[in-house]
Amino acid sequence: MKSLKSKLKKLILRLSKVRYFNRWIIFLVDLCLATLATIMVVLSMENNLRYTISMEYGIYLSSFLATAISIFAFKSYTNVIRHSTLREVWRLLFMVVLKDVLLAGCILVGGFMRYFKFVFLGADFLLTFFMLLCFRIFLQNVYNVILESTYTKRKKILLYGIGNDSISLAQGSSRIYMSDYMVEG
Repeated sequence: MKSLKSKLKKLILRLSKVRYFNRWIIFLVDLCLATLATIMVVLSMENNLRYTISMEYGIYLSSFLATAISIFAFKSYTNVIRHSTLREVWRLLFMVVLKDVLLAGCILVGGFMRYFKFVFLGADFLLTFFMLLCFRIFLQNVYNVILESTYTKRKKILLYGIGNDSISLAQGSSRIYMSDYMVEG
């Protein structure tokens, strides 16, 4: 039991020093989440709105390919650091927009829907963006919990000033170079 506890502590310590998640894991999770969002929207439209969609698997495949292309176009999987910035959220937003534009093109060309519905694209956009954003927030929170559990003896500091430097220092207080300090105010 003691060796398991020490191995777990070593694993948590090792994870706290890693600044980036593996980009291919992020790519696969993003791809699965975005495709899952499309599947959920299609099933919801069929069950709740009584809308018939022919060739559902064509839409699923189109969503998968559109997501892969848009992820590669905006490289949203490469900069998933545990301290994402607002720029990463914009990159994620544009990636989802491109996914839905490509998906709309595939639907129109493939004739998957009898009457094209903008409700479908809107719901797909919102659900995909929400799921991907929640995944990134989850990664940040897991990292912060791991970081806080490994660095128990941190010095408390007080930042003085309201300039950009003070704000960025306070926001980056959980990063590796600030791991010995905890911003109290």
